[in-house]
Amino acid sequence: MTAQPLHVFTPLVRSPTTSRVRSGNAGLRLWYKLENLQSSGSFKDRGILHLCQTHHARLSALGIVPHFISSSGGNAGLAAAYAAYRLNCPVTVFVPNSTPAFIRTKLAATGATVVVHGDVWADANAKAQEYLTELGDKGVFVHPFEDELIWTGHASLVHEIDQQCGDRVPSVLVCSVGGGGLLSGVCQGIEEVADKHVREGKAERADKWMQVKVLAVETVGADCLAQSVAKGELVTLPGITSIAKSLGASRPAQRAFEYAVSKAFPKVQTLVVTDKEAVQACREFADDMRFLVEPACGAALAGTWQYIRSMVDGSQVEKDVDIVTVVCGGSVIKLDMLSTPLAN
Repeated sequence: MTAQPLHVFTPLVRSPTTSRVRSGNAGLRLWYKLENLQSSGSFKDRGILHLCQTHHARLSALGIVPHFISSSGGNAGLAAAYAAYRLNCPVTVFVPNSTPAFIRTKLAATGATVVVHGDVWADANAKAQEYLTELGDKGVFVHPFEDELIWTGHASLVHEIDQQCGDRVPSVLVCSVGGGGLLSGVCQGIEEVADKHVREGKAERADKWMQVKVLAVETVGADCLAQSVAKGELVTLPGITSIAKSLGASRPAQRAFEYAVSKAFPKVQTLVVTDKEAVQACREFADDMRFLVEPACGAALAGTWQYIRSMVDGSQVEKDVDIVTVVCGGSVIKLDMLSTPLAN
């Protein structure tokens, strides 16, 4: 018997005002998949809850209570802490000194044991791996994005969109890219949904899903995927200079890179926006939708609006075009962070 998923079935909402203003009434409809409404605040819940739930079932069958380990001082760590809370298991989150105090407090409030170690993520991760070895069979490492179980969890997002959009199918799906876990899940989800409709004899709907374009958006200074695609091989950034720290993977997941360079469906297009554009998008989204999201999420919003403008300016807009942007959310944000000199 398959366990009930622990993530939230999030709303898919349209903002008529935003669609009209951004597209100039050009026949575009802009939809938001509100992953910011997941329990821990971001889309990370989908993949990480699925991973933790799967390992919990496996180890419980052996009479073992799993102990989850995370080395993320951001949204992945918060998702791991929430997963452990839901499954009633211990979790230890290792974070570097640079992790904001309010995030450490959030992690602890969710029930995580928080260990601060080192100045950078690599230090905290090394300590986490040491502890994982000490735990033996009961230890489960929760990677922020590089795991097939995580991609499968994220793929559920596309299955929900398929249910929510009625007779329509999106022309474009937009998502932010850090390490590429969300992108990998979105692309896998498109493949699964198209295959499902083929099996059900709905060839026309399956074909429409096969035509969906995925817009993968990064910020300048955290654009490891775009640079990898341009070079034709995996690129490791020397450092992260973007303020969108949740996009701060120096190297994309192999699976995400493979999707991005593939000539088969789903079609992936990379796009890079500036920090200024991402932060401005956060502000405008707060005005339009009354939600506060991270600059990492603002990247997808800015990329969406840039893409719409390019379509309108190039007179490439057809009637009845639906664009769905994944509002990935994020908890590493406070209102005053969008008005600091750095954000400006």
